[in-house]
Amino acid sequence: MQITFGFLTELVAVKVREAGSIGRPLWRLQTDLAFLSQRYGLIVVPAGYVVDFASVPRLPVVFWLFGDTAHASAAIHDYCVAVLVPQGSMTWQQAAEIFGEAMEHEGVPLWRRWLMKNAVIGADPGNQWEEHA
Repeated sequence: MQITFGFLTELVAVKVREAGSIGRPLWRLQTDLAFLSQRYGLIVVPAGYVVDFASVPRLPVVFWLFGDTAHASAAIHDYCVAVLVPQGSMTWQQAAEIFGEAMEHEGVPLWRRWLMKNAVIGADPGNQWEEHA
């Protein structure tokens, strides 16, 4: 029996709030979204979970390059950083790696995956920037 990695279910969501002052509508998953990572195993975002599908700033060029893409991957990543990282089940870096793997399964081009994954890594709230005197 061959194991198939990637998305095991389809993304099914409904909009629950229009874009507000932050410029992002919110969506509620109607069914579980299951992703089988080759390195990290099964991740299931439960039905009812609310996502915005992207934390990309709504700046024209940035949004044009990275916004409104990889919705299923974004839902997996949002769940990882909001639930699994805080409970200690994974690190921010691992969540970023899962995001990259999920985008590959969604068919996101390599150049865009690389930029988006590295933007997520750079946004790690645990990053500490040293001040040099």
